[in-house]
Amino acid sequence: MSDKKFCLIGQSLPHTFSPEIHSFFGLDYRVEELRNVEALENFLKTTDYDGFNVTIPYKRDIIPLLNHVSKEALEMGAVNTVVKKDGEWYGYNTDIYGIRYALKQAGIEVKGKKVAILGSGGTSHMASYALKDEAREIIVVSRIGDINYNNIYDIKDIDVIINATPVGMYPNTEPTPIDLEKMPSVKGVFDAIYNPLRTTLLLKAEELGINRANGLGMLVEQARVARDIFTGEESDESLSDRVLNELYKRKRNIVFIGMPGSGKTTFGRAIAKELGKEFVDTDDEIVKREGMSIPKIFEEKGEEYFRQLEINVIAEVSAKFNQVISTGGGVPLNVDNRRNIRHNGFVIFVDRPVETLETDGRPLSLSMDLRVMFDRRMPIYLKSKDAQIFCDGNIERTLERIRSVL
Repeated sequence: MSDKKFCLIGQSLPHTFSPEIHSFFGLDYRVEELRNVEALENFLKTTDYDGFNVTIPYKRDIIPLLNHVSKEALEMGAVNTVVKKDGEWYGYNTDIYGIRYALKQAGIEVKGKKVAILGSGGTSHMASYALKDEAREIIVVSRIGDINYNNIYDIKDIDVIINATPVGMYPNTEPTPIDLEKMPSVKGVFDAIYNPLRTTLLLKAEELGINRANGLGMLVEQARVARDIFTGEESDESLSDRVLNELYKRKRNIVFIGMPGSGKTTFGRAIAKELGKEFVDTDDEIVKREGMSIPKIFEEKGEEYFRQLEINVIAEVSAKFNQVISTGGGVPLNVDNRRNIRHNGFVIFVDRPVETLETDGRPLSLSMDLRVMFDRRMPIYLKSKDAQIFCDGNIERTLERIRSVL
């Protein structure tokens, strides 16, 4: 396959993960942005690519331009994989395998269940087709349909929610399309979004103990099936398992929270170096932007001003991938901060005995009883964390504990 090349076509693809995923498969894989249907037609006539994937907005537009289209793709009205065979273009849809894989990996049972699909666009149609033979019933929720975002709560027996809308996608990550707390029958939530890795919808599902998955598994599995079509070779889901695991390791942030002086920066720097990730200390970012130390900010502008700076920095830093982030001790006290650090982050609470905490240069640590501060913050730290690491003051022992959870 070394002499063959492939690509992804679409209209705007600045943040796509596809080249990175296909690099795991050993393919020469690139990105081609096409501004309109005329450019799409010209691409098919002139390209020397051996195959390509198709994304928004051309999955339907490309169908009449192909020589052959699979039964599934025709029935769905969408093609996402095209390969050239004997000078002719063949179109397929591999997204259906992707969503089935993602649901299975998350332990979300669809067979015999009532499924509500949020949205009525292309992803919604694909999901309906992929699950139609297993689900007991599929209902589609839209803004103006018979079943909409107001009356969906009147349906008391929905088992699975699939978000096929862009609500919650970067950069507008705060909204959620529905309120899961009003839907106690739901036992599984799939969100086709994968940027951020944990949408607000998925964070709520996690809080409620609901099985859940984002769209990254779907993206990887559909790419694996496309890879098999491109190469003519057969692989199995274990390849997607390995690629998905590696992709998570690369993409996710490692976020350290805990009391001031607990060692978050020390451990963060060490782990960032080991993993080859960028290290970010949010307090350092604030100091850099303000041009003064944190004690000076507190003295001249007050804590409220500092906390707003902190919220802004956390939101900006957390939106990126592949970082190790050390946060200020008070970061999790703010609900927006808690949500933002968890969107793309695996959050580690460094639990260090109060009597061993360092206090130099830490305004609140010097002005408050540390035990009182710790007792107030502990429930919030516990609520915010994915893992809790005890720090006994020995750096290497603590790093070993951190490595064990990563």
